[in-house]
Amino acid sequence: MLQIKGELLLDSKKIFFLHPAIRFMNKMPLATKLILTGVIALVAVCILLFGLYSTLHKTTLNNERQLGGLTLIHPIIRTVQLLQQHRGLSSGVLNGTESLKQFRSATESDIDQLFLTLDKKFPAQASQHLAWLKISSEWKRIKTKGLHWQREKNFSTHTKLIEHILRFESTITDDYGLTAQAHLDSFYLVIAANNEVLKAIEYLGQIRAYGTIILGNRTAIVKRELNISNLLALLNHSRIPLKENLIKAGNYNPSLRSSLLKTHTLIEAVADQVVAVVDRDILHRHFAMAPDDYFALTTKAIDSGYTQIHQALLPTAKRLIQARIQHDMLVLKVSFAIALLLMLCASYLMASIYFSTLGTISSLSQVVLGFTQNNMKERIYLESHDELSKIGDSFNTMADHQLALMAEQKASLDLITKITHSVPGMVYQYRQCADGSACFPFSSEGIHTIYRLSPESVHTDASNVFDIIHPADLDSFMTSLQTSAQNLTLWQHDYRVKFLDGTVQWLRGNATPEREADGATLWHGLMTDISAYKATELKLRMLSAAIEDSPTSVVITDLAAHIEYVNPEFSTVTGYSADEVMGKNPHILNSGKTKPAVYVDLWDKLSRGQAWQGEFVNQRKNGEIYYEEAHISPIRGDDNLTSHYVAVKLNITDRKEHEAELERSNSELEQFSYAVSHDMRQPLRMISSYLQLLEISLGDALDSDQRSYFNFAIDGAKRIDQMLIALLEYSRVGRMQEPHDTVDSQAVLDETLQFLQPAITEAEAKLNITGEWPRIVANYDEIQRLMQNLIGNAVKYRVAERIPDIYIHSMVSKQEWQLCVHDNGIGIATGQSHRLFKVFQRLQAREAYEGTGIGLALCRKIVEHHKGRIWVESVGEGWGSQFYVVLPIKQ
Repeated sequence: MLQIKGELLLDSKKIFFLHPAIRFMNKMPLATKLILTGVIALVAVCILLFGLYSTLHKTTLNNERQLGGLTLIHPIIRTVQLLQQHRGLSSGVLNGTESLKQFRSATESDIDQLFLTLDKKFPAQASQHLAWLKISSEWKRIKTKGLHWQREKNFSTHTKLIEHILRFESTITDDYGLTAQAHLDSFYLVIAANNEVLKAIEYLGQIRAYGTIILGNRTAIVKRELNISNLLALLNHSRIPLKENLIKAGNYNPSLRSSLLKTHTLIEAVADQVVAVVDRDILHRHFAMAPDDYFALTTKAIDSGYTQIHQALLPTAKRLIQARIQHDMLVLKVSFAIALLLMLCASYLMASIYFSTLGTISSLSQVVLGFTQNNMKERIYLESHDELSKIGDSFNTMADHQLALMAEQKASLDLITKITHSVPGMVYQYRQCADGSACFPFSSEGIHTIYRLSPESVHTDASNVFDIIHPADLDSFMTSLQTSAQNLTLWQHDYRVKFLDGTVQWLRGNATPEREADGATLWHGLMTDISAYKATELKLRMLSAAIEDSPTSVVITDLAAHIEYVNPEFSTVTGYSADEVMGKNPHILNSGKTKPAVYVDLWDKLSRGQAWQGEFVNQRKNGEIYYEEAHISPIRGDDNLTSHYVAVKLNITDRKEHEAELERSNSELEQFSYAVSHDMRQPLRMISSYLQLLEISLGDALDSDQRSYFNFAIDGAKRIDQMLIALLEYSRVGRMQEPHDTVDSQAVLDETLQFLQPAITEAEAKLNITGEWPRIVANYDEIQRLMQNLIGNAVKYRVAERIPDIYIHSMVSKQEWQLCVHDNGIGIATGQSHRLFKVFQRLQAREAYEGTGIGLALCRKIVEHHKGRIWVESVGEGWGSQFYVVLPIKQ
């Protein structure tokens, strides 16, 4: 670095005049430097192009102005041509040639039209020019008074008007740049056409006028002959500069040389033809040619000259000017194209320089960035061979030295990292700056489990940590941290963090603070997850609260049955305080009325590590007897060995008294119902018998209503007898204490179906019997009565015009036998199923279905007698029913 800087300083001394520019450029990035340089170059090129464009544009405008001048010259020359004809025709008419009058009138009309055309074509400044106004006025005067003048005046007036028009035409050529500051390639053409040719033609025109007069009179006046001779001399003199100008124009335009020489030859030929006629017929006074023929001949010659002007000279000049305009436009376009191409090339090169330099800088920055991110194996290899490559070489040398140094540091850091990673929790450094900002300069990998963050995410900013601290704990957390910072005391605090998924985690922090030179406080500490500890603590508090407030007695003893804990309910029930029973055996509650076999069974199960459940007859402190239902189980430690016993005991004294009273009441009720059902049957049979005898003895003396009364009474007595039989059967269930025996459920089903066969056949019922039919311990008669009632009801309670379809399914699950009887009968109305298993509860009218209303109540009592469950399911009336019975296989 120092060497490179020195070289740069050395070079800068040699180029001291660049110091201002260097300082200016050093303030800008590379892209701005290149853009600024490009803009300056672009401005310079634009200025040059603008100068070129201005010059070419000025030239083009001048050329376009010359073209505009040519468009005006054509009608002016045509006007001169017609005025010359008009002059000759006027001379002939004034000389008495009447045949020329009509031709003169036509020419006069053409001249009027040309004046109107020129008035429209001239710009305002030209049409209002005094010369043009004078020309227009002079023409109007000739047109109205010309035939009233003498021939000499008419001729001279025409001639002066033509001279005025020629001078005006010369002014136009100068104003439009055709002769003044004109390009030489077109200048000589314009001079030849506008000056030399027109002069020669004017001389021919005057010769035509004079010759027409002389030939009309057939006499020659000396003065006129002198004028003609003078005009011939002028004509011959004008032919010399005409030829010179055409030759010069050909020299500047080699491609036009042949056509220009041809034009000159044609003009010379017509001039020679006129000179020959004049010399023969006028100067030598032969007067052989008629005036009309002479006028036609000279007119043809003059028109031929004008034809060369209009079709050869001026069009050629126009093409040359247009060629110059096209050449200038081409030069402009090519210049712009070259400038644009050069700008594109410059831009391309500047862009390549930019991206090349940027690529080099990017490579440098990426490697340096990787170096700062501990990617120490990266090196700089640049394709460029400029000064930046020296930086890369210097950096590679520095990186090699740094890599060696870092290898030594890494060895030390690895050792520290292993130590920190082996520590449970998060080892960290936390810095709180004077401005209030905070960060973790160091944090072990434990931060992933403590805060669910990476060490990099909190290295410069600890706000991510504060974002997840539980809102309820944030204030106390900040207060404890501030206290530790102010007093430089050990920081210890328990708090919660709440993650985005709603998970809450308890943390415990311990850290030692120290003050840094800049006023910041740096803590070195350890953060651990105490969620399990807090959960256990909470569970213990909840369990303790539950035990303390429990309505049951809780007693915990050691293996020697010494009491270590009793809850308040124990003291309430027994009368002993906790202090009085602590360390004593629960035997102090023994009343002597609990059977010894109970204690034997208790210790037998506890010694085998099993829980025991049973009842005690204990004695309170005051001597009162009470009953307890106890559940005693061993408590195992981490080694799965029993360390304590816990007894949960419920005071059942009141329940025992109620059960005894209920048992007495049920026994008396059963005896009463049996006696009533048994003793009432004999009077009912007697009533029924005497009613039948009375009906027979009265015989025909009874009318139909009386006979119906007898039938109602006899039927009622029979129904009461059936109800008493059912009630008698209901009362016998469980009362006779018949012993239970192993019963084959399949045999019980077969006998039941045999008994119900007549009803099944009458109803044309379809039975589907499936499942496993086990052997169970039960009362055979009661199980048969259960099946008979359930299957009989499925046959009896059917829908009219619907064949009963009955499914009987048996299955065994978890030492239980489940029986299901499913029918497609009348079903059960919603909300009425709870009434089915009550005595004398009927859901159907007796007129529709016979029955006593005791059958399902009897089923319920049989199932309860066998310690089972019975229930019914139905979607509703008309949708059938499913009766379920679950009985234990062994009792």
